[in-house]
Formats: sequence, C-alpha cells, structure tokens
Amino acid sequence: MDAAEALERSSVVWHGWFILRQNEIPIELHFVSGNSNFPIQCLSFEGPSANRVLEVQPLHKVKEFDFVHLNKRLQNLHEHCVLVGIPDESYTTYPMNKYLKAQQLHTYFVFFLKSKKSFGAIQLKRKEGSFTLYIFPNCEYSNMVLYRRVPEKMASLEDAAYLLFVIVKDK
Repeated sequence: MDAAEALERSSVVWHGWFILRQNEIPIELHFVSGNSNFPIQCLSFEGPSANRVLEVQPLHKVKEFDFVHLNKRLQNLHEHCVLVGIPDESYTTYPMNKYLKAQQLHTYFVFFLKSKKSFGAIQLKRKEGSFTLYIFPNCEYSNMVLYRRVPEKMASLEDAAYLLFVIVKDK
C-alpha cells in the first residue's frame, strides 16, 4: 500500500506546487488532525492549482530547533494543523507516473532534507494573522507525530514518500 492509498479517506485540503531549491513537484495536502480552518486561513486558493506555490527558503537545521515549543502546540487541537503531502495524482496521466512522482518526492525532497538533517519553514502573513508552516521529511519525528494522530495508517506511511506539514498560528 502506498501513501495515497493510506490517505484515501482523509480529505485533500490543498493542491499546488512544492518547490525546494530548483526542484518542484505537484503536491496535495491531506488533513490529518488539528484546526481544519488553518489551511483555509493561510494557504493560497487563488487561481488554478498550477499557480499555487509553497517554496522553501532557507532550510533550518534539526539540531538547532526547539521541538519543545512545537510539541506543546501539537498538544492543543486548536493551535495546530497536521497535513501530509504526497504527489498530486491529478498531474499524472499514466499509472506508472504515480510511482515516478513518489520516487521524485523521495529523491529530491525527502532524501535531500534527511541528508541535510534539515526541515523547511515558511512564514505566511495573511489578514487572519501570521502562520508558520513547517515541512518535515518522512523521519523519526514526523512518524512520531503521525503515530500519535493516525496510528492505524502508520504501517503504510512509515516507509512511504511523504512530507509532513504542520501549521501553527504565530502568537
């Protein structure tokens, strides 16, 4: 079972492009838990999904990050939103493209972030307030976050190509 099959019952809340360095991939974000209003409040829904972009610059080192603060925010359902990003299948025309896109996500995004021991963070300033969107590769931390929220899906997601997106509203 791949990530798309594991997430098929969770709602897709956003379609667009994810860019890291010079690599880009069409991605769909699936809602996992938390405040379901956060994606609506902070992600762009203007125009076709081909024009919606999340671009990460710069990267942040995992060893320098204060996970205690983020983990506290993850304890309150109203203070966070957890999403899983997988390749957007609406951009695939042939069945094999699904696997090629998953391989591309793994190689250019998941593996790259893991090898750099880094994660992405994007500051999003909107009329509803400021948000931080954290992007983690499939790693020990992201697996722990998902295991606490959707343990029944972890057998399928643990080794799949996915990115974990966490949105928190800045205070």
